Parts: sequence; C-alpha cells; structure tokens
Amino acid sequence: MLSLTAGLITLYPVHGQYDSTLAMSSLYYIKTSYCDSSTIASWSCGDSCSYHADFEVANVYRNDTTGGQGFSGRSANGQIVVSWRGSSNIENWIHDLDFTLVAYPFCSGCYVHKGFWHVYRSMASRMLADVSNLLQTYPGSPILVTGHSLGAAVAVHTAIDLLRLVPGVGDIKLYTFGDPRVGDPTFAAWVPTILPQGKQFRITHAADPVPHLPPMDFGFLHVPHEEWYDNDGSTSWTDCDDSPSSEDPNCSDSTFPIDIWDHLLYLGICTECSCSSTPSLSNATTHRIRTSLLKKFMLKP
Repeated sequence: MLSLTAGLITLYPVHGQYDSTLAMSSLYYIKTSYCDSSTIASWSCGDSCSYHADFEVANVYRNDTTGGQGFSGRSANGQIVVSWRGSSNIENWIHDLDFTLVAYPFCSGCYVHKGFWHVYRSMASRMLADVSNLLQTYPGSPILVTGHSLGAAVAVHTAIDLLRLVPGVGDIKLYTFGDPRVGDPTFAAWVPTILPQGKQFRITHAADPVPHLPPMDFGFLHVPHEEWYDNDGSTSWTDCDDSPSSEDPNCSDSTFPIDIWDHLLYLGICTECSCSSTPSLSNATTHRIRTSLLKKFMLKP
C-alpha cells in the first residue's frame, strides 16, 4: 500500500507480526498501572505484579490534575517497559470527553486530540529521561510501550517520542487496548512513517465504545494496525484490513458500540488492578454511560 504524506512516499504492509503472548504480557502491565502507585513502586500489587516476577521499576508517573498514571522499568528478560493506565473513573471520562483538535508540532499539517496530548505532556519529560537512562545502562534493550483507554492514547505519543528523542531506541513495540482515536487522518498517516511496521498493534474487543471516540465525523482517524477480538476469549481474533488512510469496516467499526463492559474486559481478563476488586457497575450507572455514549455518537438515547 502506497501513501504520500508530508513529501514522503512510504510503502506500508497491511499485516504485521502480532504476538498474542506479548499481548497478554502487555495486558498484565496495564493491570499493574491501575494499581496504587505505592504498590507499583514496590512491585507488591498482587497478581498483576507477580505475573512479571522480578520486574525492576525505574519510576512511577502520576499527575492528579490530568488523571494520568503509569510506570517504566525493566523486565527479567531484559525488556524495557512503559505502561499507562486509563481513567480511574470511566463514567466521568466518557461524559466529559470533548472532540477538540490542536496542531501537533512535529508533523506538518497534523492535528491531535487536545486532552490526550495534554495528559501525555504532563508526564513525558521524566519518563523519557528514565528510558534514556535505562538504555544507557542496558544498551540495545527491546522496548514495549502499552496502555489501555486514555493510557492507550498516551502510549501512542510515548512510542513516537521515544523514537524521535531518545538515542539508542531500536526494537520498539506498541500494544494498545481500547484505544480512542488520537488524531486526524494526516496524523494517522504520519505515525507509521515513525513507528516500525509490523510492531504496532491496536487491540479492540467486541463492541467496546472507546475505540469509536472521538467519532470520525469530527475529523479523527485511527492509527493502524487493528486486531479485533469479537469474543470474550484470548485465542481467536481478526487481523483487520486497515491502513494509514482507512479503518476496517468489518472489525470493531462493524459494531453498535455502547457496551462499556467490553471496554473493561480484554483477552478474557478484567483491565483493573485486581479482578476481585473490580467495581461492579449498577444498572443506573450503566444506563448513564449508555446515554452519554449515544449522545457522543449523536444518536437519541
């Protein structure tokens, strides 16, 4: 597939080397990012932390104003990891989500979602410095960047800036879950010219509504490449036929996306720190979220 963007002609393969084992590993890093920051720092957050035994935490990032939280560190197998959580209150986040685009300073003609960009920038400088220090200590280490929901949007910006700004970044993979649309079509076409092909994957689940926000009608488009699970398991998925200029209408875009539970469950596992402590949503809360979603999609509740 040939794309002409900002004077660059780039050949894009449609299919990459999606690794379901790495996806599950990424999901547990995401679960850890939802834990209390003190238990992340000490790597004592229960099952979510113990899934990656002997992980060495470099730093925990938290901004109470923007609601962002994540961490970085190095796994026992030598992989540098950066992981970001989503909003701590999904109902409020969906209700308050706007569709404002702002100019993106590193790509001519690119625009990105103002709020996602702001959350990323509020925590970026320390994270970039920490990864740089890790690479100086462990040169050539592979890097995994992952995130869920709001954290997935932050992860996209993270992977881009690691490649743009941090010397020594080579093997980098991006695995996101329930990612909202981060920018406009020009940005979506530009990102694959920066991120390594076949190593960036946008995982979606059934009728999860968040990947449909902000709507395309407001000037947004997803960065490829989508892997769609139309079921609640972890072994069967669709390798979607999307590209830097279009989404696949036969994957998550084929659904009527108002099932918030599909956003809180990925690969058959809850996305929270502990599944036993996952808050249940009352019928009233579920109804309010559904109403907010219908309004976001400009449909009558």
